[in-house]
Amino acid sequence: MHSRAAVIAIFLMLGLIIGVPFIARPPASARQALPSDQTLIIITPHVQQISKEFGPAFEAWHERTHGQKVRIDWRGPIGTSELLKLLQAQYTAAIRHGDIKPDGSCEPGVMTYDLMFGGGSFDHGRVKAGVTVDMGPGPDGKPRTVTIPMSAPAGFTPEELDAWFGPNQIGTQYLYEPGQYWIGTALSAFGIVYNKDACASLGVPEPTQFSDLCRPEFAGWVALADPRQSGSISTTFDAILNNELWGIARAEQWNDQLDAAMQIEAKDRKQPWVKALWPEHGPAIQLAWDRGWRQLREMCANTRYFTNSSTKPPIDVSQGEAAVGLAIDFYGRSQAQSITLPGSDPQASRVGYVDPKGATYIDADPASILRGGPNPRLAKRFIEFCLSDEGQALWEFPPASQGHASTPGEPSGPAQYALRRMPVCRRIYTTYRDRFIDKDLDPYGIASDTKPAGWRTAIGIMMGAFAIDVGEDQRHAWRAINNARSAGASPALPEMERLFYTWPDHTMPDGSVLAFTPQNLPAIAATWRDPAFLTRSRIAYAEFFRSNYRRIIDMGATAARD
Repeated sequence: MHSRAAVIAIFLMLGLIIGVPFIARPPASARQALPSDQTLIIITPHVQQISKEFGPAFEAWHERTHGQKVRIDWRGPIGTSELLKLLQAQYTAAIRHGDIKPDGSCEPGVMTYDLMFGGGSFDHGRVKAGVTVDMGPGPDGKPRTVTIPMSAPAGFTPEELDAWFGPNQIGTQYLYEPGQYWIGTALSAFGIVYNKDACASLGVPEPTQFSDLCRPEFAGWVALADPRQSGSISTTFDAILNNELWGIARAEQWNDQLDAAMQIEAKDRKQPWVKALWPEHGPAIQLAWDRGWRQLREMCANTRYFTNSSTKPPIDVSQGEAAVGLAIDFYGRSQAQSITLPGSDPQASRVGYVDPKGATYIDADPASILRGGPNPRLAKRFIEFCLSDEGQALWEFPPASQGHASTPGEPSGPAQYALRRMPVCRRIYTTYRDRFIDKDLDPYGIASDTKPAGWRTAIGIMMGAFAIDVGEDQRHAWRAINNARSAGASPALPEMERLFYTWPDHTMPDGSVLAFTPQNLPAIAATWRDPAFLTRSRIAYAEFFRSNYRRIIDMGATAARD
């Protein structure tokens, strides 16, 4: 009975997976019926507070500015990972059906959504990267593939971009994609949210650096999102790895070489920066790799759980279910705001948020006009509104619902919700800072200038293997190590620590073996592009870590008896 039910369930899931491209693609009749001249359809990972503020504000702005009533049809919030899968399925189906031509041309309305609003620049970069579709054999009998971006250039003038942004840079990141495939509408930082009462109860100081989340006192008290489901948390973990690399490079004064090598790689992927610098700086690069991953492992070992939603850790921290967590800045600040009495100082909240000094990664939070959407003109106008003073004020001004009166002739800010997000336009900070809730915001001053090392591709895969998929074993092993450390010198401790921090070897498709090092990562990552091979590798990695953790647990139990 159970086996029959399991088989049926498996076939239902296979049917769902195979059918997604066809289910996700709306029928032609439904697409033609869309009121494309009056309705803007936005797909978003943003929380509803944002849509409830931006929707009415844009509709009022559009009627006032363009003399036409419009409305926004919001689709979301949807996690960025699931959102991207949905778009990829729709675009793949549309290309195969012929709605989108091999050169990317198409009629407006062949796709469902006009705009993707929210998510990080990495996610919007994947929208620009688009989908690669097998088109079958060509006239010469050879296989044909086409790669088509899912977004389309916004088409603003250089003068408009200069007025909104000034220099197209914050730290090492763009504020908008140079080809305008995505346009930043706000800024996001990635830091630590913490419960002040819980920290006091545990006898630990309030955290100021990412490494503070590795303290043994926080075992079982750290809340993290699954990087395989959350692009924002992947960005945070990536920043930790990057900061270790650049910290060592600056200390040893070869950061200029690192910068030059990364610029070369950006222009020519066949010249990886790691390969160029390894002969001279291999030991230092390896040290940075080891330190960064060690920090991520210990942080994971302290977790209470991993969630698929990046909004959950701040909520649980505020309720005392966790003491600390990683969060996007506005989630942390908004949660502190939500438990503060109206009119009270937000800084007096029992929930705190901190951007670690010298390690704060600032990223654009963009909007992308989607290729083939029903109303590209209205989508462009929405971005124009977001970058106006009126739109930018929604992010950081206090809401009218808290008794804050608007100033005649100036943007009024949100109606109900304090969004507490960082505006992207520099002029807003100089012109309206006195109207901000968070008057100390200085994203252009604190942005880290560390360029990505290219190690992000390993984060979801390896953290899944060494932490998320074997979480209970990892936490028990970590507890055994900390107990051994507390007990003083133990003959078993060096071997327990070696087992905890070591990496599995990677078996290549041809049977050869590579050590998991920064030097070998590009070759290893290339093999992960094969889904079947990636699945086998993940299983092998997880079994390696599980075996090591269980050996540590046994060694700890033996040491405790002796």
